[in-house]
Amino acid sequence: MEEDTDFRIRFNSLCFITDHVGFHGTIKSSPSDFVVIEIDEQGQLVNKASDEHVYKVHKVLPEPNNLAKKPKLDLQNVSFEERSNQEVKTSAGCSDDDQNYEPASEKADTIKDGILRGEKEHLDVFGSLLDEKTNELLNQYAGDIKEKWNSKTELIGPSPEFSLGRILDKNQRATLHSAVRQKFPFLITVGKNSEIVVKPNLECKELCHLVSEEEAFGFFKYLDARKENSKFTFKSDTDKEHRKAVHHFVNKKFGNLVETKSFPELNYGADNPNVVITVRFREKAHKHKKRSLHECPERKVIHTAFTLRKENLEMFEAVGFLAIKLGVIPSDFSYAGLKDKKAITYQAMVVRKVTPERLKNIEKELEKKRMNILNIRSVDDSLRLGQLKGNHFDIVIRNLKNQINDSTSLRERILEAIENVKNKGFVNYYGPQRFGMGRKVHTDQIGLALLKSEMVKAVKLFLTPEDSDDPVNRAKKYFLQTDDAKGTLSLMPEFKVHLVTEEDESANTYAIHQVVLPVLGYNIQYPKNKVGQWYQEVLSRDGLQTCRFKIPPLKLNVPGCYRKILKHPHNLSYQLIEDADIDVKKDGSHIDEATVSLLISFDLDASCYATVCLREIMKHDF
Repeated sequence: MEEDTDFRIRFNSLCFITDHVGFHGTIKSSPSDFVVIEIDEQGQLVNKASDEHVYKVHKVLPEPNNLAKKPKLDLQNVSFEERSNQEVKTSAGCSDDDQNYEPASEKADTIKDGILRGEKEHLDVFGSLLDEKTNELLNQYAGDIKEKWNSKTELIGPSPEFSLGRILDKNQRATLHSAVRQKFPFLITVGKNSEIVVKPNLECKELCHLVSEEEAFGFFKYLDARKENSKFTFKSDTDKEHRKAVHHFVNKKFGNLVETKSFPELNYGADNPNVVITVRFREKAHKHKKRSLHECPERKVIHTAFTLRKENLEMFEAVGFLAIKLGVIPSDFSYAGLKDKKAITYQAMVVRKVTPERLKNIEKELEKKRMNILNIRSVDDSLRLGQLKGNHFDIVIRNLKNQINDSTSLRERILEAIENVKNKGFVNYYGPQRFGMGRKVHTDQIGLALLKSEMVKAVKLFLTPEDSDDPVNRAKKYFLQTDDAKGTLSLMPEFKVHLVTEEDESANTYAIHQVVLPVLGYNIQYPKNKVGQWYQEVLSRDGLQTCRFKIPPLKLNVPGCYRKILKHPHNLSYQLIEDADIDVKKDGSHIDEATVSLLISFDLDASCYATVCLREIMKHDF
């Protein structure tokens, strides 16, 4: 696909609000030249600590004796690598976030004791709900099935069944179902009226062809327990095709109940890194599942807020790394807005199911990844997109020079440009990064295809690769060659105003900075003037005259919004700085272009772009 030159032409032809000459310069020469700091809803920079942003370790008090719970071994949130190192958690309740690692000298005994306790619990259930003969026959039946599996003997005809008899009490039936599946994960139980029937778990046998027996049994134990907020991790794997087969099996068989994610292990420098597959229950499955007899009372989900500092790092890569270190998935993180890659950025984040203590413990490990976490504290809820007042920018513009054929002092041009935009503002366009900085496809093309219900076209546009050889583009190239969507997925690292009348305009009722224009959607009003006609012409040009801005296949509705035409930078300041490693030559008001740079700082409201403000100042496209 050819480069989208039409996009470049459209962007470069955007108009300016001020008429000064401007100047040339280079931004983002290095990440430290472009620092972005979120401003929270209270108007505070998120990189500044306050009384509220103090990390405190709360002493965990022991439970009263009358509420003390019997320790129980919990293998459901531990990877196989961790198990082999005997780093197993013990649980004193239902919440994973209350668990601590045992001292190394006590780990082996803890595991042994835990397994013995688990076996004793099974014996207690079977001993109390089954007579001795039935219990003996169940063990014999399970042994026969397992023996045939190990001998690779195929079962001929219908799967053999074994009845545990009728259990009239509903809660006792539920307890027995779980006990059988946990003790014999290669078996399944089904209910027939009040009778419990045991059968071979053929899906478990199928999984044993893909992974080890230990992994398969562990997965089905995890699946049966349905413990909220728990996860299961398969052994690390370098074989991409094998991982794809495991993903496919789990999603095909249990995709309505669980979701799978692949995470690279913590060896990012490797050419062929180990990758682990983690399984987690979908949230809906937990919201609607029935509570078992012995389930603990529901606990409030823990939320921990922090400020993330990252340097020259994609935000989603940073979140993926944090997720691996904390043992959660990327969707557990929430944030108010996206941030640039080639920059130093500070942004507020909240992570679910992680305590402040756990987050504090990974601080030093993050430094190797050019990341830091600040202002760690407990909060009540997640963040929402747009939940911020704006952003503060500290930008260094290098390689300063005059526009072509401009003989006026560069210092004078800089002063004129900054004061002009400071007083008059800038046209509040979306920055080009909003549409993607690729050369071949931009996100507006994809959105247009979606609105026209051209789903195949939209998918192909979305998966059109650029020329670079990063993992995402390699996955896109794979799709271009194979049309294998699932395989491609496995390769990826997921106010209104009043309509201004002629009378309003004549009476100067509204100033230009109050005027907004619609961002297309089903819930906006178009101006009843020439501007409104322009909207209709653009809609007609793109085949959207009758578009309802609703996309039923994706269950996606686009309500639209209103965007102010003009915006002003706030708290704007600037200074000329000398490059430290070069001798500076000055002659009155003259600036040596090779040795002096411009440091400019300002605040912008949410959804405003620093590059657009700089474009107005410099009269120069980036």
